[in-house]
Amino acid sequence: MTQILGICFEQIAHQRLQNGGKFDVRSLEPNSPTDSNLFENIKKQDEILTFSAVEEIKDNKYYRLESKIFLLIDSIRTPDTLFQMTTSMNHPIKLIGLEKIYSKLVHTGEISFYFVVPSQLYDTYRMQNFATTNNTVAQRVPVWIKNQIKQYALRLDLSSGSIHITSSTAANAND
Repeated sequence: MTQILGICFEQIAHQRLQNGGKFDVRSLEPNSPTDSNLFENIKKQDEILTFSAVEEIKDNKYYRLESKIFLLIDSIRTPDTLFQMTTSMNHPIKLIGLEKIYSKLVHTGEISFYFVVPSQLYDTYRMQNFATTNNTVAQRVPVWIKNQIKQYALRLDLSSGSIHITSSTAANAND
């Protein structure tokens, strides 16, 4: 049942992010202010873009992952924004996934890694570990990842606004 809820949440999250808007975000980084009101403004995008190969991604567009074989994210807006939808309090970031998309990311400055979570998890969500392919905590994290990847929780309020699931979205939920 939890897996089905996670799939539904992911589909709703994709639709909300694609529709754009202003979303509450909270830094997960150590020593970050806990009382600051941060927002992420996401531009509305009329077309659904998907990718299965990194080379397909163009800058400043919201792309959904076409299949679950990519070991890192659910969506991306290059060159500096990654999204992982989750209903779990534990969702490590796979180093191999970051290395695969490195060519599409900025090489200086911050790369925002947003954990898109339901409102119920938003206030208590914590910074996630970087992990190896076998889900162990990585002992050696590349310098560019340590310096550039900044983790945030992004609140997705399921109680506000209407949710319209299109037939293509509903079909994807069955994958």
